[in-house]
Amino acid sequence: MFYDGKILIGKSKGDDIYIYPKMANRHGLIAGATGTGKSYILIKLMANLFREKRVLFVTLHDSMFKQLSERDMKILGTSKDIYEKLDCILYSSIPKYSAKWYYDNYDCIIFDEAHHCGAPIWGETIGEIRDLFRDAEDKKMIGATATGTRYLDDYRDVAEEFFDGNVASRLLLSEAILKEILPAPYYINLNQNAVERLNDIKKKLDKLDNYD
Repeated sequence: MFYDGKILIGKSKGDDIYIYPKMANRHGLIAGATGTGKSYILIKLMANLFREKRVLFVTLHDSMFKQLSERDMKILGTSKDIYEKLDCILYSSIPKYSAKWYYDNYDCIIFDEAHHCGAPIWGETIGEIRDLFRDAEDKKMIGATATGTRYLDDYRDVAEEFFDGNVASRLLLSEAILKEILPAPYYINLNQNAVERLNDIKKKLDKLDNYD
């Protein structure tokens, strides 16, 4: 919903949170700890910026898209019917089509768990999509992830590589806990000797064999 040229996307401790449309004219990444509302922000952005547009949601699991389109959208008072089309595709299926096919068929592509954009199997295709979308004012790529860094992949920065370095929102786990958005974790330590446990199991199995 627009207010004085701004889009209301949510609230934090009673304060309204807005985004300016002129700041949403390029690729962008939302980086926030799990549970801080990235999905809700995506839904608000989609509803306000891409209504009656062709949107593709990229995810690792169909269940994530089902939750977003059937539960979360309803909670926020919207639905998938407001789009010309709203499709879902798994990351693993991205290479089945060319970058040009995505360009011709969609106005916006949403990447859930966007740090997966850098995976070798489909990363090249996503890079080609990025290049095509980058040169078109009416095309957008938006990602959401708990971390924009691929720590086990030479610390690659997904925001820089796929979203032009535009991090629209960043909320670390520590910040979310300090701001009381998320509860502090409760840790339970478990110390068990695996070898000792395995030997116990072997002894019990041996007794069963002897019993026969």
